[in-house]
Parts: sequence; C-alpha cells; structure tokens
Amino acid sequence: MTIAITLALAVGSVLLVVCGFAWAARREEVALVRRIERLEVRPLADAVPGELVAVRGRAGASGAFEDPVGAEPALWVDARLVARDRGEELWSLTRGETLRLDDGSGREAIVELVGAEISIAPRDVDEADRAPSERMRALLAGSERAVPDARPGARYAIEHRAIRPGDALGLVGVPSREGDALRFTSADPLHLGPEPLDALVARLRADLRAMDAMLKFGGALGILLLAGGIALVLAS
Repeated sequence: MTIAITLALAVGSVLLVVCGFAWAARREEVALVRRIERLEVRPLADAVPGELVAVRGRAGASGAFEDPVGAEPALWVDARLVARDRGEELWSLTRGETLRLDDGSGREAIVELVGAEISIAPRDVDEADRAPSERMRALLAGSERAVPDARPGARYAIEHRAIRPGDALGLVGVPSREGDALRFTSADPLHLGPEPLDALVARLRADLRAMDAMLKFGGALGILLLAGGIALVLAS
C-alpha cells in the first residue's frame, strides 16, 4: 500500500510540474504562430533586419556537393538506412550547413541550416527485403558498419531528404545584416521548406492542437494520480 501511495503522489506531482513547464512553452509558441499568421511573403529587398519576415526564393548553386545517396548535386542532405522490421537505424548522414536564397529582388539571403526547422518530408529512395540492396551495402561499407546477413522477414529502406540547387523554398525567420546580404540563423525561429506560407501556418496550428491534447491528458492524469494517492493516505 505504501509503495502505491508513493508512486501515485510522485508520478502525479511530476506530471503536473512537466505540464506546467510545457504550458509556459506553449504560450511562447502561440505568440510565435500568431506573429507568423500576420506575415505576408515579401521580397528580400524589403526585409528589415531584426524583424520576423516571410520570403520565397530559389536555392543557389554555391556550396553544392554530391549527394551520397542519389549522386546528384545537393546543398543539404538528411538520410538514414533503417531496418524496418526491428526499428533499427543502421546508417545516417546529415550534411550541409548553409545555403544562399535568391528571390530576384536584388538582395540575397544566407541561411544557416544547423538548428533550422526544415519541413521536407522524407521519402523512401530504396527498399529491400531479406538483405540490403547494393546501394545500401555501399553506404554501410563507407561507414565501416557490418552488412547484415540475409534473413527471412527482414525489411530495409533508405529514408532521404534533400535540398538541391534551384529548389523553390519558403523561409520564415529573423534576418541580420551581412554586407549587402541578409543572414538567417536558428538563434531566432527559422522555418525553411517548399511549402507555401499558409501551409506552414496550418501545420503550426495542428502542432498546437496536438500539444493542447497532450497537456490536457497529462494534467488530468496528474490530478487523478494525486487525488488517488491522497485518497489512499486518508483510507490507510
């Protein structure tokens, strides 16, 4: 009985504390989403350093490298080889630190990718059953990871995301001045991806709804556990 009371009170208290911190973070997120909702896509030439802005342009070719998965030029790559049947990641790679975005307005943006929210959905570029494919074997050989032996029921996939020169991208962030260009970093909210501004807003709203549901469930469970623990104390 004592263990049950202690667990109920401890877990309930922790849940309420965590929900309290999450609620504070939610308030900041709500404020940011409302700021983004009020934005309109503007030319980079009109962007004001230090103010949140939404722009749209094309990724430049400067700094491109060969994508190790697709052997095509890329500015940013995020890829992983996973064993789907057992939920194991066998290999991963994230490469690309900055890119240049040009919207034709006469001003260029330098975007630091580390820490940015890049809203590009992963896609499977290779799948194999029983044993890894030749491309998967090559990736594993380059990482000095042992290639798994063939076995029934095994399923492998390469999940891949990339930004390539010439890709059309939307950007929401807070620029600072760097010569004649603007620099965007993750020191402030930084969203980058092919989706239009209204799609980004809709996704952020959906994230808020999911957070609300989690907070309501966690708070209710925390209160229930505390109430149950107190009831057990009174009954003992």
